[in-house]
Amino acid sequence: MLTEALYRKMIDACHTRIQFETVYGDMDLIYHTIERSSKWASRLKAI
Repeated sequence: MLTEALYRKMIDACHTRIQFETVYGDMDLIYHTIERSSKWASRLKAI
């Protein structure tokens, strides 16, 4: 249950960073943040 909460917080943090970076247009950073968010989502799905 604690790991699930951590994974959800990390996904939220990644989404917030993506929204912030889309304003400035740094596409490489957005791409890597989406990959990181996907990693956390797959870990959450595995629980």
